Amino acid sequence: MLKWLCSKGYVAAGINYTLFGEAHPDANVYTQSAEIRDSIPFVLAEAERLGYPIDRMAAAGGSAGHTLAMLYAYRDAGTSPVPVKLVFGAVGPSCFYLEDWINMGADPHHPKAVDPSGDYSGMAGLFYAMSGKEITADMLADGSYLDAVKDISAAMWVDENSPPSVHAYGAWDRVQAFAASRRLDAALTGHGVPHEYLVFEHSGHGLQNDNAMYALYMEKVEEYLARRKTQEKRDGKKPKVLVVDDSSTVRVAMRSLLEKDYEVSVAESGVAAIRAISLDRPELVLLDYEMPVCDGRQTLEMLRSEKAFADIPVIFLTGRSDPDVVRALLALKPAGYLLKYLKPADIKQKIDELYQKLCG
Repeated sequence: MLKWLCSKGYVAAGINYTLFGEAHPDANVYTQSAEIRDSIPFVLAEAERLGYPIDRMAAAGGSAGHTLAMLYAYRDAGTSPVPVKLVFGAVGPSCFYLEDWINMGADPHHPKAVDPSGDYSGMAGLFYAMSGKEITADMLADGSYLDAVKDISAAMWVDENSPPSVHAYGAWDRVQAFAASRRLDAALTGHGVPHEYLVFEHSGHGLQNDNAMYALYMEKVEEYLARRKTQEKRDGKKPKVLVVDDSSTVRVAMRSLLEKDYEVSVAESGVAAIRAISLDRPELVLLDYEMPVCDGRQTLEMLRSEKAFADIPVIFLTGRSDPDVVRALLALKPAGYLLKYLKPADIKQKIDELYQKLCG
């Protein structure tokens, strides 16, 4: 997942947490969530040290990691140094209602009711191990155990300010309670939080039997990540434009022309452009058609060969208007082209018009 996110132009970091065991007998979901919460400022500082300043974030994970991502996004987002814009993941326990957990791995369409005379001491032990708080049979009977497990129950922290979410669950999960995920879906729906709740009808904890659903899950994650970018653009952030030209004069002039309305980055070659796009994906590329070594045609082909970059609109910049060059240029099907010798005001107007048409 980390490599996939990086391939999409995102800065991605994995965070380890302390597992329960002989060396750490007091570790539990709550202490792990506190570790995640307390580590975020250090992650941001290290990213900035490496040249990747971060002003917003998403939280994600699988299984226990999914639970910890949800707890950070729903419970702890108010303490986050940067806004949490999205949470996504799969098969993480989201809440701990007894009636859900006694049906773990059972037919999701025919759940069993809680038996008032049943012995659920094993479930009390499980909830204790996960929460770090004592859970007794009396607490299970009167419902007060829910207060004890709230700190590790992400669904109980969902409100109208919770970030958009993409969650996937297996209907036949024998590791965590599938029915609990329905409560998560209901909480997100009830508070009007944009989200996707994807059920793998033939799978357990590994989501192993629904390949089409897994492909849909990944599509939705990518869609929601892109949606966040679009929303940020609408919220007043300057659109990102990359200017690629071997002439420093052109690069300086284009930056000066555009920087009032766009966040402008520059690259002096096709290879430099690919690297720049990998590190910080722009919404529009202005690409010199006549560069030496790796020209505009080759650079465009490289961009289109990478699935992560293929949809970025590219506008060619050219100083030639003779019919043969224009025909060759248009045959590559760029999003448009601009003549460099136009007046600066005309170039700016055409870029604005093309941006609104392509990205607005």
